[in-house]
Order: sequence, then structure tokens, then C-alpha cells
Amino acid sequence: MTNMRDDIQNAAPLAIGLAVVAGVFAEGPFSGGSMNPARSIGAAVAFWNFKHLLIYIIATVTGGCAAGITYDKLFLEDIQPAEIEDRDEGEYEPSA
Repeated sequence: MTNMRDDIQNAAPLAIGLAVVAGVFAEGPFSGGSMNPARSIGAAVAFWNFKHLLIYIIATVTGGCAAGITYDKLFLEDIQPAEIEDRDEGEYEPSA
């Protein structure tokens, strides 16, 4: 009998593959399905065609920032940073 956790771990490659396929289909008409900024910049430099490169870079950076802020607000809002103890700088001795 298989464990439910093992079944979920075995489904991870399928979920990643489906996410990549969905991204390629969604981006295909606009960027040729490129999800790697280095690949897009390299191709633009190699063919000396910078027509759509600026919007691609701006969209990539904006999307990353939006994802980071969303993750922070949804999952990290209840987590408080650790307290830092007050230290007197004169008494600090590095460990040997």
C-alpha cells in the first residue's frame, strides 16, 4: 500500500511540466514562449533586435516583485522577526 505523501511527491514533476506548458501557451504569441530572461536577452543581442526586449525585461521584473510582495502578504504576515538583544559593543569578545 502506498503512502499519500509518496503519491504527492511523485506528482511534482507532472505539476511542474503542466505549469511550463501553460506558461509557453500563454506567452507564445508575445515572446515566443521564452520564460528565461537570459535567453531572451541573448537572442536580442545575437540578432541585434531589441524591439520588444524592454517590455519583456520590465514585465519580468514587475512580475517577480508582485510575486514577492504577494507571498510576503499572504504567507509571512503573521511571522514576526526575532528580537535582537541589546549588546554593549565594548564587551564583545569573538569566540576562538
